Amino acid sequence: MDHSQHAPQVQPASQVSLQHTDEQGALSGSLLRPAPHEYRANARKQLQQHKAQIARDLGIAGVTRLEIDYGGCGDSGQIDGIIYWDAQGQTIHKSAVGDAHETLEHFCYELLEARHPGWDLDDGVFGRFTWDLNTNNLLHTHVVRLVNYETTEHEDL
Repeated sequence: MDHSQHAPQVQPASQVSLQHTDEQGALSGSLLRPAPHEYRANARKQLQQHKAQIARDLGIAGVTRLEIDYGGCGDSGQIDGIIYWDAQGQTIHKSAVGDAHETLEHFCYELLEARHPGWDLDDGVFGRFTWDLNTNNLLHTHVVRLVNYETTEHEDL
């Protein structure tokens, strides 16, 4: 007996249609889930666009360099601090950069998730973004904490 007529048709992940409903339970359309490589490519493109806009906004505020420290563990992560510097090496208060401060924090969270999904889980991580706006070089140092156990048992001599 030929079962191929009754077998469900399997679509590639990039073509799977996900139905979703509104608050009343009515069907409100479908979403296409991109394949992983498409998702990463789209995320990278969006991050590049955001990076360029943030660089412009910070440049207007006189920022030439900044450092962002972050950390997290046990399903909780946070930006620990951002320091801005001007061309003379003087620090700039976050109020002087306006909305760019919050936008920069959001950008860092998005970049962390893109590069290290689940970065705030388990034993945790810490790291730093160092961004030289003159050269547009964004250095990201990411450190993963690991707990290592070494057990030795001896019986008798």
